[in-house]
Amino acid sequence: MQLVISDAHAGLRGAIDAVLLGAAWQRCRVHFVRNVLARVPKGSAEMVAAAIRTVFAQPDAATVRAQSRGQTARRRGRGVPQPKALERLAGAVLAEQHDEWQVAERRYLSEGSMTELTGNPTGTSEPVAVLALNPA
Repeated sequence: MQLVISDAHAGLRGAIDAVLLGAAWQRCRVHFVRNVLARVPKGSAEMVAAAIRTVFAQPDAATVRAQSRGQTARRRGRGVPQPKALERLAGAVLAEQHDEWQVAERRYLSEGSMTELTGNPTGTSEPVAVLALNPA
């Protein structure tokens, strides 16, 4: 197991770390968006959802950074987002990109770069299992 995608539940994260040694963890995009929208006023939910969708639609990290600089300007008396909020936003962008790569026909990671990740010196192509845990 190399990657687990799940909600950010602390118990689940602990179990993943304890049982799936060496597996990377990634936050589930659906749960991320639900958590964000649960914290904003109902009247602002559509605006926030639209902002999140535009971030997920960006093609690369540089474009996301440029967009976030534009998003952090003061509007209607609101302050600049906190660094933790920007980190969560970047994580959401990465999660969206991962989801797109999972369904795309084109391979985005070469065998050489996967060898660097897995430490497999033979360079043989082995299927990578991805487990998505979504406790609902």
